[in-house]
Amino acid sequence: MSKYLLCFDDLRTAARRSLPRPLFDYLDGASNDGLTFDNNRRDLEAIRLAARVLKLSRPVDLRAGLLGEDYTMPVMLAPVGLAGSFHCRGEALAAEAAGALGIPQCLSSFSVVPMEQVRAAAASSLLYQVYVLQDRAISEDILARAKACGIDTIVLTVDTPITATRRLDIRNGLRVATRPSAKMIASAISRPRWLAQTCRNGMPSIANMARYEGLAGNLFQQTPALGRAIKMDLSWEDVDWFRANWSGKLVLKGIQSAQDAVLAVRHGVDAITVSNHGGRQLDSAASTISLLPGIRAAIGSDVPVIFDSGVRSGMDVVKALALGADFVSVGRAWAFGLSAAGRPGIEQAIRIIERQMVETMHLMGCQDIVELKQLGKAALAKAPGHTSGYCA
Repeated sequence: MSKYLLCFDDLRTAARRSLPRPLFDYLDGASNDGLTFDNNRRDLEAIRLAARVLKLSRPVDLRAGLLGEDYTMPVMLAPVGLAGSFHCRGEALAAEAAGALGIPQCLSSFSVVPMEQVRAAAASSLLYQVYVLQDRAISEDILARAKACGIDTIVLTVDTPITATRRLDIRNGLRVATRPSAKMIASAISRPRWLAQTCRNGMPSIANMARYEGLAGNLFQQTPALGRAIKMDLSWEDVDWFRANWSGKLVLKGIQSAQDAVLAVRHGVDAITVSNHGGRQLDSAASTISLLPGIRAAIGSDVPVIFDSGVRSGMDVVKALALGADFVSVGRAWAFGLSAAGRPGIEQAIRIIERQMVETMHLMGCQDIVELKQLGKAALAKAPGHTSGYCA
């Protein structure tokens, strides 16, 4: 890995140079005008942190727990669909990296590597992301597979009853073509390292879902088919079904309001994820960081809150923790690292975040996550309802 990969933008640039244009745009893009994507970034950047001096008596300790497990830092590899198309065995490499880093990974349903193989590669906790599908039999089989391979936490994603318009994917043909176009082939040829790897291993497919009727084929055929397979008329009865049919821990992902957070707790979930899908679904939605304090206040401190959407740095992680999150889910950063350099790229991406967290908390005079959260709670009490401009 290059010593000059020092931040998120460096990883993004390296990924852009490594991936064919359609895959990079899929990873990098947002829905419609990208307003939610921009809101996530603008509001995180608007938060100010208070520097303190002469406070630390020991090194900064990032250790944190989630759902009964202890980790080296409160950071999770978020579910990223098609990751194995960015780099061969991408999801399994992420599992190996997460184990080496001492953090959890959440595997996407739309994984190029089957969950069983990812679980076998995982030396740390593996959570599994599921969607509500129209065919209950498929959902039943997915839960049985997860249980059989030792996964004890599923993350039910409920903010995608339909896939919002992602213009870059449509223009590149990723969601409409059934085979690579001449333009796609030319883009692949312009990335010889990616092309050589793909030729050695064959055209990627979403192998995790290929066993189910109507969901086999190549990547181009599967992507729209999987979108159609997701249940459009989602309700809290669907959450109840998963709760009744899954004996492990259940996390509900896609919460964007205090009302829904309270309902999630009433329906028996073990944790929630405050997420707007990284700006890839409802456009013009509020940023997740602006919603986080109100959601935390509504459900109290007993239910774990995972935060995602817009996170690019360790400073962003610190801000989310101070505003009420227990854990932070990072997606594009590790996927860019994977695209650029495989497993070492993933580890580099998380080490960047770790270094930034330690640096930020040290300069804030916070010795550990508990102290950081206490400081954030006190600051919110002084200025309730004002996330922008908040000082920890």
